[in-house]
Amino acid sequence: MLLSGCSSTEQLLVERTEPARLALAGVRKLGVLLPLAGESGEALAVLVSQRLAASGLVGRQIKGSEASSPGELLRLSAEHGLDALLSGRVEWLEGPLEGVELDAQSVARIRARIRVVLADGTPLTAPPVAIVVTGDELQELVAAEQGWRAVLLARAAARIVDALVPRTVDLTVEWELADGWDEDAWERFASRDYAAARVALEAAIRRAQEAGASDASLGALYYDLALTQDLLGDFARAERSYDEALTLSGTELHLEALRAFRARLDASEGGGG
Repeated sequence: MLLSGCSSTEQLLVERTEPARLALAGVRKLGVLLPLAGESGEALAVLVSQRLAASGLVGRQIKGSEASSPGELLRLSAEHGLDALLSGRVEWLEGPLEGVELDAQSVARIRARIRVVLADGTPLTAPPVAIVVTGDELQELVAAEQGWRAVLLARAAARIVDALVPRTVDLTVEWELADGWDEDAWERFASRDYAAARVALEAAIRRAQEAGASDASLGALYYDLALTQDLLGDFARAERSYDEALTLSGTELHLEALRAFRARLDASEGGGG
């Protein structure tokens, strides 16, 4: 049963690491096949490689061909000591011709696809990157010194890399008070020591259970534990803790937190496979 009663909470601004949309767990050295297929494929490959290097994920450029067989891609990865190899194709890169006056129908666009082959041969594909520019923004790109082609290639490279590396986001979370059982854990959580907060919460849950604390208090403790596990990147345990909180006290806070958590995981897992 879902309870609509108001729980007492504390709000805190935190940083959370969002998982990459393409699951590259364990990948530290990622090669970029040079060139990517299609028009301006080499330029895009170089930009992707540079951005990967800046993000801390090695983006070594590897000479090859998009037409290479899976076996050849694996050989290249092993030869260069890579954990994975990125390849892809620029499906189109179109825009106004130089000197042609722009009108309401003028457009510049790029569409590119990538795939990553892991060292064990597992292929991962990301949704296509598609960027379309029209109107006043297109006027600005055409007038820019680097031109619309360079701008679209740079934007496409940024989106590709965004799908490959985790990102940090700022957000406000609600910590649920648990009738004093959570005081020690809250102090640690508020100081952003999430590992210590997790240990304190696990101890608090054991004490509360032994003392016969109410389901509402235990539900709040499990909810706070889920928040902490989520911030630590322990998503499997976080989901179980959210489930336990919902089972124990079933508040709107717990239900919405679990829905948002699962939606975020589904979105991050949608790019792989």
